[in-house]
Amino acid sequence: MNAVLGEGVVAGSTAADHFILEPDTGKAIKSDIVTKESKIASVPKGSVKRRPVPEELQASPTLDETQLAALGQRVSSLFGGPQDVEFAIEKGMVQCLQARPITGVIDVPTEPNVDWEGSIDTYYGWLLSPMGMLRGPLYRLQQDAVESYVDGQRICFEETGSERSRNCIVQVVNGYAYMGSPDIDEETIAERQAQHSARCDVHIQQGTSYYVQEIEPKVKEILVELERLRNDGDMAALSARVTYLEAAMKALGNVMGHFHWCMTNMSNRLEWPSVYHEITGEPPGNSNVFVQAIPNMTTRLIRRLRRLAKIVQDAPELSAIFAQGHYDKLKEPAFRQRPSVKTFKVQFNSLLRTYGFRTGWGFGSDTNFKTTTWGIEPAKPLALIASYAERDLDELDRLDEEARRERQRNVRRVRRLLARDTERLQRLELDRVRAWGDVTMMENHNHLMEQCTVGQMRSAIFEMGKALVKAGFLDDPDDVFHLSLDELKAIAAGNSSQDLRLLVSQRAEELQRRAHVQPPPTLGSGPMPPDSFAARYAVPEDSGLQGQIIRGVAASRGRETGPARLVIPKEKAPKIQRGDILVAQNVGPNWTPVFPLLGALVLDQGALFQHAALVAREYRIPAVILAKDATSSIADGQVITVDGDAGIVLLS
Repeated sequence: MNAVLGEGVVAGSTAADHFILEPDTGKAIKSDIVTKESKIASVPKGSVKRRPVPEELQASPTLDETQLAALGQRVSSLFGGPQDVEFAIEKGMVQCLQARPITGVIDVPTEPNVDWEGSIDTYYGWLLSPMGMLRGPLYRLQQDAVESYVDGQRICFEETGSERSRNCIVQVVNGYAYMGSPDIDEETIAERQAQHSARCDVHIQQGTSYYVQEIEPKVKEILVELERLRNDGDMAALSARVTYLEAAMKALGNVMGHFHWCMTNMSNRLEWPSVYHEITGEPPGNSNVFVQAIPNMTTRLIRRLRRLAKIVQDAPELSAIFAQGHYDKLKEPAFRQRPSVKTFKVQFNSLLRTYGFRTGWGFGSDTNFKTTTWGIEPAKPLALIASYAERDLDELDRLDEEARRERQRNVRRVRRLLARDTERLQRLELDRVRAWGDVTMMENHNHLMEQCTVGQMRSAIFEMGKALVKAGFLDDPDDVFHLSLDELKAIAAGNSSQDLRLLVSQRAEELQRRAHVQPPPTLGSGPMPPDSFAARYAVPEDSGLQGQIIRGVAASRGRETGPARLVIPKEKAPKIQRGDILVAQNVGPNWTPVFPLLGALVLDQGALFQHAALVAREYRIPAVILAKDATSSIADGQVITVDGDAGIVLLS
């Protein structure tokens, strides 16, 4: 009989039950029993293989809670403190294999001891925020950023009725943000949406967009003002640092809370594949070629990364540094004066001037409020350059040119096809340009908004932290996250009498305590506000594992076979080799710069208009999204086949 192993649980690739037990009595406080469709089992030859779990056992708990409690109590008593335990079950008996002390444990209040509704109006319904910007537990400085963000949301909702800004009332409860909606009738909301739709339609009929004509110029004005503050102010003074940080937070509210949610008319989105099919009669998948190889801020970034990789390839001293990941050597006197290093650093610094605020924020990414920018942590883009330096760059350039020519050939082909039908041809041309504009907008807005605005705020926080360390107020730049904007103003003005180190320590401990508490998904007794983000992750009912096939939605055409590289949330990102297939719950702009190195892409979640799908089509990478079971059914290194035409993944 084959043994069932815990490898899938450790790797995060297999669904696992979750138990929270009361330490003294062993009574279950909470038990989450998941459906376990597969397991990792050993095979006689010594390897492992994923095997299906019989249907009648899929919903059964894997362990006996009383056994778990008894083992935990005995091991903790034996070693005199909390332990991380590895165990096995043989013939119904739990056998302890290994125990290691758990460090940094704090006295965590269990859920029954936490008051969740004492500080809110329970007459209304409140929804735990799923948004990255509002995801808790919140740092103290993050709460100020959230306040600025929801101020922008309120303006957006009042002007446009945008569903994405509707939940613009936020209450912070035990460090977690809960969203509510204004008490306003649906007729008023519909009227606002209709007015905004009319504004957007005016620009669409002119062959442009509301984003290009109205939103982008306003965002650029804000960024110019931030640059002025950053360059013109006396940044050696704490007061100038605080002024810049406050302006960056205000920019976050205006740009991400307001402009971001009204830059398009979400109810009038262009479904380019279906429109293309309706006009030409050709399969919807044929529409992909018309939106590939389109210049935008993401493709320009990738091109610059490849140019830097070419410099690395052509210089043996740089090749050795990048192959080993020893980027600190670039600062050593022995290397700094070499011509190849000078050339590289000039171009790399130029890259950071344009993309240095990049953090990876955007739909699908797993970035958070503390995620560093490329400017703060240059090792991030340097590692990307190292990955490109391992590839045939001439081949990548050839593929780009081939994609561009293929798009141009197909434009000429459909023009000939519809040459005798002027009405259909005009409609195709208008919608083709609009589809091109949508792709460009998605990537360009991400650069201007998420990266240059959110990322710039993150950079301002880091510089503020460094200045406080230099002035002797803090020990670590990241300690600034535990201080409020008002407290920072008081420090800069010399009006603070608090022991900042003690205050930071207390808030850090409180944040850690809150991180161990499971917040309820809803609060209050009234109707819950609409979760406008839930639709983004809605997975079709027929998606998921069916035998040796995972069904999803076709996002980018093509077929590719290769080893899977599994992305586990909060784990170190896997190194991508030539032909690897990226398998993840979801990815966003944090991953798109590496897409040209991929063989294919598979996502549990996603959307056809998100960054991952767009960039996959841009570089003709086969992609299947909304696959539901991919990360729980595919093991890292397992050879799989992605069919981007059929929207399926074949397991070996």
